Amino acid sequence: MLKNFKNIIITGGAGMVGSYFDFGQKLDKGNFDITDGDACLRFFKDKKPDLVIHLAALTDMAYCEENPEEAYKVNSLGTYNIARSARSVGAKMVYLSSGTVFGKEGKSEYGEKDLPGSLNVYGRTKLAGEYMVSDIDKNNLVIRTGWLFGGGEKNDKKFVSKIIIRIKEGKKIKAISDRFGSPAYIKDVVLKISELIEQNASGTYHAVNSGKASYYDFALVIAKYFDYDKISPCPASDFKEIAPRPESEVLVSEKIILRPWQDALNEYLETEWK
Repeated sequence: MLKNFKNIIITGGAGMVGSYFDFGQKLDKGNFDITDGDACLRFFKDKKPDLVIHLAALTDMAYCEENPEEAYKVNSLGTYNIARSARSVGAKMVYLSSGTVFGKEGKSEYGEKDLPGSLNVYGRTKLAGEYMVSDIDKNNLVIRTGWLFGGGEKNDKKFVSKIIIRIKEGKKIKAISDRFGSPAYIKDVVLKISELIEQNASGTYHAVNSGKASYYDFALVIAKYFDYDKISPCPASDFKEIAPRPESEVLVSEKIILRPWQDALNEYLETEWK
């Protein structure tokens, strides 16, 4: 529980990231519509939170690419509605963003001071959300993170889970070796977010585990843990993808240092995959 904030709201609280917060009133799309601006204002004026952690988003990149208006409505306009509502009651806002706001510059890594520019709809809608959060209140906090993993066997819907399923099925695995990013254990990211909130930090931070990885590097660590050897590298061109992605989405930070992603991933496998 946070010491400096007592009345906390977490949007998207039923998701993978939300499950790692052990405080706050958790809202999800079943009981709270972030795209209804008037309803958001009424809810905030009734509950009077002093902190809102905004996790709710459309994160499926292919879906966003094919449904740009809906992606903008949820990821951008929805974020504006939360930021405006937070300001109306004097609440601090924390916004979870993504390394996909980068990529257009074609750099090998991106720090907090680098100019964003995304190649896909999802990244552009998240970036628009960043601008809205920062412009509405300079005291707000924007956290960009990377290739998230977490949730355990029941809630993990991302890369780690998909690789483990194929391992358990005994299938051959091909993983992309020419695209790079920053793995991030949700447990570590949430702990750092909590620390930053307690410090009343503001501005933009990159929160990822140290080091970069290709999807093949990522998959190799998982395969090694399960003593599995049916895995091979392949180029991104082997997969048909709807949303364009850059060669690198690697995030680095001048403000935060988290443990190496390999250590975090091994702990995740040991503690949350029995």
